[in-house]
Amino acid sequence: MSWMGMQMSGTLHGELLTKVINAPTNLFFDVTPYGKLLGNFTTGMQKADTTAITEGHWVIWHFLNGSVKVAFGLYFSPYMIFPILLNYYCFRSV
Repeated sequence: MSWMGMQMSGTLHGELLTKVINAPTNLFFDVTPYGKLLGNFTTGMQKADTTAITEGHWVIWHFLNGSVKVAFGLYFSPYMIFPILLNYYCFRSV
């Protein structure tokens, strides 16, 4: 998960940096101080990294949690397959 976050962060930072470097000089660099530009990059990248990792862990946790519950339900009562399939169908059709 950390490797995926690092790859995503590197790609995002590279694209942002390329867009800023290729911006017209008279429209961007003359009116934006260097400190503000650096602060925006570091703050934005930190928020993106933290959010991506946190949300990724949340998704994996809930997927595994649901999978274990379904597996236990099917193990102890094989007839639970019918309500599980009905719920799956209802959620997929929404």
